[in-house]
Amino acid sequence: MAAIKKAAKAAKAAKAAKAATAKAAAATKKNGSARAKAAAKKSGSAQATKKAKVIGAGELAALVGIAYKPTLKSSEVQRLRRALPGYINLLDDVAELVEEDADVLRVKDVSPDDLLRVQAAHKELSAREAVLEAVYMSAYHQRLVLDHEGIGMLQKVARRITALAEDHPDMPLRYKSLLDFLSTFRGGGRPAKGAAPGQAAVAEEG
Repeated sequence: MAAIKKAAKAAKAAKAAKAATAKAAAATKKNGSARAKAAAKKSGSAQATKKAKVIGAGELAALVGIAYKPTLKSSEVQRLRRALPGYINLLDDVAELVEEDADVLRVKDVSPDDLLRVQAAHKELSAREAVLEAVYMSAYHQRLVLDHEGIGMLQKVARRITALAEDHPDMPLRYKSLLDFLSTFRGGGRPAKGAAPGQAAVAEEG
């Protein structure tokens, strides 16, 4: 009987030890997984930072296959002929007619090859322009969202400072640059002389 009890006790102890070992293994696995996730997140952040390198305009132009040229002045743009809707589709038809009537027309600086060259170059450039415009609009809208977020946080801080002004009169002075900034731009001009800092900003956000 004593031997049976002893064996049962030993089995119970072995079972408890096995459970403790399994628990420890699970904890180690969990910690290892957490460390792996943290390392992966850090690595991903580093890769994102690496990918965030800004390339120059010339590099971007070469990447999409166009020549990078200086932009025109506004006066130069105004002197350009206005493109009529659908004109690009007429170029090949007119090129064919000009070739047939070359002896009669004799239009200076206009040849069938010139017409077809402009049509082909226009189609290629328009396709690349559409890609660049899509990228630009994406970046532009992302920047607008960041502006919305940044201005919103500054406005929240300003409202909180104004709410605490009575109990903490030093706070508006400490944040005077922020309050005056919001008053200037959100209020449509500089605060009136003698107005409390941030007054216009608070009224605007009211």
